[in-house]
Amino acid sequence: MGNTHRLYTTALVGFGPANLGLLLSAYRKNKLSEIAKNGIAIFEKSPRLGAGKLGYYQITANSLSSVFLECIDDPRFYELTSDFIGGDALTFLRDYPDTAPQLSLVADLLERLAEKIISRLAEKYQITLYREAEVTQIKRSGKSFSISFNHNGNIATAESEFVFTNCGGYQTAEQSLLNDIAPVAVTSDEFLSIDKDDASALLHRHKIQRVAIIGGSHSAISSVIRLSEIADNASVAITIYCRSLPRLYFETAAAAQDEGYAFDPVADVCPLSGRINRFAGLRYDSHQAALSIFRTGSVSPQSPAVNFIVSDNPFITASNSSNQELCILATGYRSASPFTGLSGKDTDGRVRDIAGNPVPGLYSFGLGAGLSPSEKAGGEPSFKGRLDGVWLYINDVGDVIIDAYTEDQHIPENIATGR
Repeated sequence: MGNTHRLYTTALVGFGPANLGLLLSAYRKNKLSEIAKNGIAIFEKSPRLGAGKLGYYQITANSLSSVFLECIDDPRFYELTSDFIGGDALTFLRDYPDTAPQLSLVADLLERLAEKIISRLAEKYQITLYREAEVTQIKRSGKSFSISFNHNGNIATAESEFVFTNCGGYQTAEQSLLNDIAPVAVTSDEFLSIDKDDASALLHRHKIQRVAIIGGSHSAISSVIRLSEIADNASVAITIYCRSLPRLYFETAAAAQDEGYAFDPVADVCPLSGRINRFAGLRYDSHQAALSIFRTGSVSPQSPAVNFIVSDNPFITASNSSNQELCILATGYRSASPFTGLSGKDTDGRVRDIAGNPVPGLYSFGLGAGLSPSEKAGGEPSFKGRLDGVWLYINDVGDVIIDAYTEDQHIPENIATGR
């Protein structure tokens, strides 16, 4: 029979960038005393904290080094980070603030930061860390949540009044759909997690000459960049099947106009920042690659030719094409939360049940569950995706979640539970 642990005020299920950002947001907004009133329990499946799967990706970030440095240099976090030792990763980011760093460096920085933040906060608040603990079930039990988890070979249960579940996301599609497109199929997660030698070996082993990429996301263009590093225009051709062409990010309307980039002056402009395609737009390396593809048909003169085919159903369109040997799935993510019955994304991070009603005390906003844009978080009206990113978790998204949590403390129980 499993062990039962005490009742916590808050449980953080998963401790990657999203829940790390939540802790920092709560600290910045002076809400940690509320969240940690009767203790915080942190459950992380891996031995490492703070970075999730970022360290597995062999690509550059969609943000500059300076953006990641903000969470260390922000004076509001001085008491937490004043003596932070960031190793080689921090040295590189400081030396090259205007460069998009490798995600492996970002992961190393976030892992070190997470250890520092938890250690420092534990000096003042009750924090229980369950490292290498897999949460298998979260269910509502009276006024709190029952959390079942495996830890050190034992099955245990903890209780918590509030749960923030951010366990990452996964890409999925029916295997039969992928097999209709090409005999070899991988997700962009898988393809971008292997190094150049292994990627090259994959192409040679299966004699791949034609590649289908499903989706027009950052991962899709990153996959094109990887293919362009290991193949040339004489050996491989790439077709991207997507619902719409990838969008590009620009700091200002003037910058977009200087590049001859067409955009909607209302739908594609963030009303808070004035930026073009603030959330949907590709940045830095992927921006330059996409811009080159739009103009010349490839990332570079020697790179494989890239063709876009836009349709309402990229899977069907791709399956109707012939002679493709490799399919790379670069669509969105689904939440890996152990809480079942999610109804989809929203603007406030409150998890909804099947009927669309908020589950009192349960929040999710990380990869696969990210928020929709709102007046509070900003973003261009044309953006229909989810808000994800290290800076957003610590700032705009974190603010939205903490505000929702604070509001929920003042809702009468009969309203909160729908009675």
